[in-house]
Amino acid sequence: MLVLISLFSAVIPILLYLIIIWKMDKYERESFMLVFAHFLWGAFGAVIFATFVSVLVMVPINLFVHSTAQQNIIGAVITAPFVEEFAKGLFLFIFFLTKEYDNITDGLVYGGAIGLGFGMTENLLYFIMYGKSLEELIFLIILRTGFTALVHCISTATFGAFLTLSKFSKKNKLGLIISGYLAAVSLHSIWNLSVTFNFGMLLSTVFILFIISLFFVVFRISIKREKKIIITELSDEANEENLSEELINIIVNNTKQLRKDKMYGRKILNNAVKLAFRKHQAKISSETDKSKYSSDINLYRKKLTDLISSNS
Repeated sequence: MLVLISLFSAVIPILLYLIIIWKMDKYERESFMLVFAHFLWGAFGAVIFATFVSVLVMVPINLFVHSTAQQNIIGAVITAPFVEEFAKGLFLFIFFLTKEYDNITDGLVYGGAIGLGFGMTENLLYFIMYGKSLEELIFLIILRTGFTALVHCISTATFGAFLTLSKFSKKNKLGLIISGYLAAVSLHSIWNLSVTFNFGMLLSTVFILFIISLFFVVFRISIKREKKIIITELSDEANEENLSEELINIIVNNTKQLRKDKMYGRKILNNAVKLAFRKHQAKISSETDKSKYSSDINLYRKKLTDLISSNS
């Protein structure tokens, strides 16, 4: 019975978190299957990779540190954050150069998905291993679902945001990547430190509420920035009479209405937003990268004008 409760409690809340984060992407909602693929890497690939590397890293450390208590502290506060954030971020690093990674929002969504996957598997293992009674299991479910899993989510989302910043930066790309990784490690390490030394539920709650609030603020700022980009870039299209100001207003302010119309509205939204983002990316990218966006700009402009013509 406890195993079934553990399985349900590990999987269902985390999947709900995943859907919430995915739906928060207002303008260019990523393919859920692609987001879920990132989630699966976190749940399986990153867990296996991190476990293997952590064991290897701790072997030489344990040769010099003989106290079990000190070994546990080093493992939790230093080894785990560095290794686990590397394992989770590896998938992000491999795929962030693709065109699917358009902006900070994408980094937050994909990074958050990986972190949630990792948190789900880790939660399940903890629930089964340490939830020996119903009372202990309930405590673990509250602690790990409401706290630890969100730390995994937000720390890797932070790295994802920095990766996309570096992608479109004309200088200091490596510095942004390293800064993002260290920021993710720091968030993870601070949380593990608070749990290891039992700083108390109040401080832990304050820390979690702070990073959750920060996550939502950054997400909101990113969405507002996307809105500004869409208005600016599509206004140029209106000036060239490729689409109307009225349609731009609908695209910016009525995304839910457009998504309900799968035959026309959703295609209009997707192509218009992609056109706006590609035009913006071409402007802010280095000279060597500009050319790779020009074909996309022409493609999405043609698709958009064809859709408008077919519905007029």
